Amino acid sequence: GVYFFEKDINQAVDFCTKARRYDDYIILKSKIEAEICIDLDRLETMTILDKIAKKINKRYTDLTNGRYTKLTNCEIL
Repeated sequence: GVYFFEKDINQAVDFCTKARRYDDYIILKSKIEAEICIDLDRLETMTILDKIAKKINKRYTDLTNGRYTKLTNCEIL
């Protein structure tokens, strides 16, 4: 998986070693510039994402079998 951390590389190391218990991991430092950012740490943003997800899910139909399939937030992003 790919996970992003802001400013504190120790948070990334902690996630790899404790939260996920990976034996092997790589941490890459990157500078990302964006005009619009979806901050998933804010309740307000998560509420907006939930509303968007509901609208997308209302329109989504799996084209292979014609049945309704609910998308996860990860798939929507």
